[in-house]
Amino acid sequence: MVSMVLLFPTKSWAIPAFARLYSLQCSTCHSAFPALNDLGEQFKMSGYRRFSKGDVIPVSPPVKIGERLELPAVLPLSIAVNAGFNFVQLNNTHIDGSRNPSTDPEFRRTSNSFDLNGMDIHAGAPLGPHLSFFLSFPIAGTDIRQFWDPDVKSKGTTSDIGGPSVPDLLYLGVHDIFIKDLLNVRAGISPLPLPFSPDANRLSLFPYLVYEAKALDVISTQGIDHFQQVGAVDLGEHQFALAESQIGIHLFGRVTPALHKIPGLYVDYTVGVVNGDNVNPDNNKTKDGFARLAVTYPIEHLTMRLGGFGYYSGNILDSRTTIPGTESADGTGGVHYKNRLWRVGPDISFTLSDPIYAKVFSQILFARDSNATGFGKAATSWGGFVQGEVKPLDQLIVYARYDWINGDRFNDSNVTINGVSGTTGLVHPRLWDTVVGAQFYLYQNFKLFAEYRYGEKRLRPGASSNEDLGKTTENAVRTGFHIGF
Repeated sequence: MVSMVLLFPTKSWAIPAFARLYSLQCSTCHSAFPALNDLGEQFKMSGYRRFSKGDVIPVSPPVKIGERLELPAVLPLSIAVNAGFNFVQLNNTHIDGSRNPSTDPEFRRTSNSFDLNGMDIHAGAPLGPHLSFFLSFPIAGTDIRQFWDPDVKSKGTTSDIGGPSVPDLLYLGVHDIFIKDLLNVRAGISPLPLPFSPDANRLSLFPYLVYEAKALDVISTQGIDHFQQVGAVDLGEHQFALAESQIGIHLFGRVTPALHKIPGLYVDYTVGVVNGDNVNPDNNKTKDGFARLAVTYPIEHLTMRLGGFGYYSGNILDSRTTIPGTESADGTGGVHYKNRLWRVGPDISFTLSDPIYAKVFSQILFARDSNATGFGKAATSWGGFVQGEVKPLDQLIVYARYDWINGDRFNDSNVTINGVSGTTGLVHPRLWDTVVGAQFYLYQNFKLFAEYRYGEKRLRPGASSNEDLGKTTENAVRTGFHIGF
């Protein structure tokens, strides 16, 4: 079970603390690390206390505090370290075909560095028959700017190493309300219930494009501060992305064959309300809503899953957001605006457990931002990914993925508000990448990884200056080790 830390990036719900608490093997909860099998899903849903066939008995009895609260006798704490060598080569091309157009000294065409990708503390355990908690706190990490980020043109590829002041995950769960598995509640900082983990249980080091990219990442060559202004606030920390953890409440559960008449089939659901401002306090009076529904049907060694996810926000922006340049001479006033957002789409996966582990899965998402740049123009796109992975050896897993986002035509340059005109247009964006990788276990709690990505962002302008950015391409390699204890 200690090897739960082997094949996942540093933020994870599967931690060695559970191994020490229950003395179990990783294969109990995982078909292919870090993906959870049905027992692992059940274990997480139950608040880390039960599999489908019954309760899991801890190595040491918990310490009882009153009739309902318990504390684990084994300290439910673990540490994970991910480090290695990162190489990134970026090439920017103008409309006229000239290369590397930026003259900013901070722009780096090529970057290579030995990095501490992440160092995290994890803790989690049941707190009695109906309560649980989970914590994931990054101590330090290196943020590598992605090729689709508009700021990569002027600011380069890599940020300084640092650590946030708040946890990535921190929530309290209440489980088995009224009927076992059917109704559970989670409150605090937690990820959205996407069909495939955007971070915590993701196999690949490079993220899913459709979960990470924001509207401006798709349509613009300018960073967030060019379009939005809120005093001295770091707007980058407030930009919404599906991959970010959110503060709010989730209601979730599973309908099992005990509640219907189809053997083997089960239905998972999640609905909830969140701030929509990542791990920050609410940035406006609007709360965001989401829902997830998935049907899973196992047939001998093959498991099929079909689901759907939707997210809606009435305003994803800070209520104080203004359009830069519309303020008065003393810096007050300014034109305020809202941006309604939705993301919705289906997903599917096929998992083979015997004679060899193999998995193929895909996600499609449709996206719309009603007012992406503040000039009343909606940005719409659709994208997704498809990934395949296989374990030719027990110690080795190899995988490949294709990501894409196709944006509709966007142009706000023909709109003027208070003497300020839009600067994005005409663009017809397309983003895509391919990822291939391999991960090898030296020990159960120590793995080596190697991964390559080629990515491309094309704005395909229909009528723009020859000095505008037309394309960014990336070649990137990440190699290193991951250890957990």
